[in-house]
Amino acid sequence: MNFLVFVLGLFLLAGCGTGAKPRQYTELATQTPQAPQEQMADAATQAPQGASNPHAGIDMSANITPDARANLQKMLAQGQDPHAGINMSDFMAGNPHAGLENSAMAGEALPSPYTWIIPQGWKQGPAKMMRLVSFYKEGAPDAFDCYIVALPGTAGGQEANLKRWMGQVDIDPSDANYQKLLDNARTIQTQGGLQARFYDLTLLQQEASDKSMIAAIIATGDTTIFVKMTGTRAHVKQNQKGFLELLKSLGLKP
Repeated sequence: MNFLVFVLGLFLLAGCGTGAKPRQYTELATQTPQAPQEQMADAATQAPQGASNPHAGIDMSANITPDARANLQKMLAQGQDPHAGINMSDFMAGNPHAGLENSAMAGEALPSPYTWIIPQGWKQGPAKMMRLVSFYKEGAPDAFDCYIVALPGTAGGQEANLKRWMGQVDIDPSDANYQKLLDNARTIQTQGGLQARFYDLTLLQQEASDKSMIAAIIATGDTTIFVKMTGTRAHVKQNQKGFLELLKSLGLKP
């Protein structure tokens, strides 16, 4: 018995003479996989503002010029649809940009089968996305923005385009206002034999309106041509004569 007590005492003394060794722990964290619906909800809540932009998250730097990128960002910031007037159902089966010239996306000048005469006092502007040509007033480049666009087919149709344009310049796109716009529309025959319908949205606005538009639509069967001018109501009214001169000069290249 005394011998056992002696051995235990030696054991305890030996243990007290050594430092305690630290213990290491490894923590394992597990996460339950999310269901597809939860992943979609997370993506929606984490998406930045403007995530409705179909180009969000795509690096366009390799295919788009700085001017075109700035123009696209401006359109999105103003709530404008960069695909406005395009029947997207034609593209949904594959690449949504199928059939669009790369030069249109890059802000380069598009080849045009049409001719026009630049009104006196106007200048042709730099190439912009989706436009055949742009114009501005010499000495007052911010007075208005005038341009010509050509899109395949009916490009959304007359009513859809006119009502969208009314909304863009703060006109109630009601059926009554749409009818007023039709009642005041004019048919204009161009020197090149094209038939245009001219729409004056300034007639539906107050004099002090800071956003306004006049526009013409030319349907050629397989293509729809849009000639548009935007700016304040006062500037659009002041430059309507030049707009009509441009419109009447349109024709087809031989």
